[in-house]
Amino acid sequence: MTPKPSRTPSQLLLEAIAVGEVVFAAFFLVLSGASIPDRVPSHFGFTGRPDSWGGKYTLVAFPVLAAFFYAGLTAVSFFPRVWNMPVKITPENEARQYGLVRSMLLWLKAEIALNLTFLEWGSVEVAEGKASGLGWAPLIGIAAVFLTVGAHLYGMVKARG
Repeated sequence: MTPKPSRTPSQLLLEAIAVGEVVFAAFFLVLSGASIPDRVPSHFGFTGRPDSWGGKYTLVAFPVLAAFFYAGLTAVSFFPRVWNMPVKITPENEARQYGLVRSMLLWLKAEIALNLTFLEWGSVEVAEGKASGLGWAPLIGIAAVFLTVGAHLYGMVKARG
């Protein structure tokens, strides 16, 4: 059985940020609900401008997805033996490899929740006429997720020992 390492202050901070973003996404929607127009963007094109519209209740998907991804990634973090690792796990590298995956999952929880919260907020801003689009931020958010995975995979290969 793999001992579960204690969390560092930075890992606890990342966890708190992820939880805070999920909670914020839900409360923002509840608090803004009455002022949100009936028609909101439901899809944005590559340039960040809306190219499809739907009812305001489609915004519920954002906090629901944020909670779903948070819960799913949290659940997966408790079962390191089932992870598909890019390197062979040995007694010598086990702690480091599983630590890297736990770190990656923490970063992904925070980044995915932030991306979904931003999309929710941006959709409301566009629907209320306060913005014309999302700009490049969603693409930067997606790039951050891929960079996180890539950096952690690189770290795992480098630390295969």
